Amino acid sequence: FALYRFSDHSEVLAPLSLGAKEVRAKLAGIEFRGSSAVWGSLKEVLTNFDQLKKNTRRAIVLMTDGWDNSSASLDASQLIQQISNGSRTAFYVVDVSQTPESKSTVESARTKRKGAETLRAIARVSGGAYFQIKEFSEMENLYATLAERIAVSYLLSFTPPATVPEGLAS
Repeated sequence: FALYRFSDHSEVLAPLSLGAKEVRAKLAGIEFRGSSAVWGSLKEVLTNFDQLKKNTRRAIVLMTDGWDNSSASLDASQLIQQISNGSRTAFYVVDVSQTPESKSTVESARTKRKGAETLRAIARVSGGAYFQIKEFSEMENLYATLAERIAVSYLLSFTPPATVPEGLAS
């Protein structure tokens, strides 16, 4: 488990080695403020995850309104491409753009739709799931559901041999 906060940059609030209880305690203290460098921060987190062992289960629970107004070097389509090229990380996206707290920060209905489409695409190409909440009070039940879902998920993979054994070639 780990916890990152992103505003104009990403910040590690709980390093990858902490347990669920420690991360939950850090999560309770997060303040929403500043810009949102969503895509750039996710790229940074994926880079950190690439250092994990190959067969390590990887899941990111992303809580965002989907509005990136601060990533200078990366756009959402580049991030989706990186994820679909085998990041081996499932994204469980929690879209908070419909909450009262977020409605005041997102510029327009068009921006919200585009953000939601991007978040759905990230969840889809990664093998994760997309959820949209209307009230922050829904978070506790949703996170319990996500914790259960992630705990019982498995990754199956197969790497074929580099050469075909003699006698099997057609």
